[in-house]
Amino acid sequence: MWRPWHLMFAFVATLADWPNEQTRAGVSGYVLSSRARDLMEEYRPKLATALNLPGAAGVTGEEYLEVFETILDDVRDWMNAGV
Repeated sequence: MWRPWHLMFAFVATLADWPNEQTRAGVSGYVLSSRARDLMEEYRPKLATALNLPGAAGVTGEEYLEVFETILDDVRDWMNAGV
């Protein structure tokens, strides 16, 4: 079965140093959640071709980090399932 690996790898490559960049920048949890939301705004349309991503409607502030973590878990599971 064909899977859109190129989309996932582009996302994962972007994430490769993302946590370290945020740590070095010393951002607060609120700013981190905002940056995670921005990242997903860019990648959501691409990832949605392969995954049923959780919505973030009504999720505010640092609560978004839980949604982001779920998305990362879903990406990991999707990639593991294709091996």
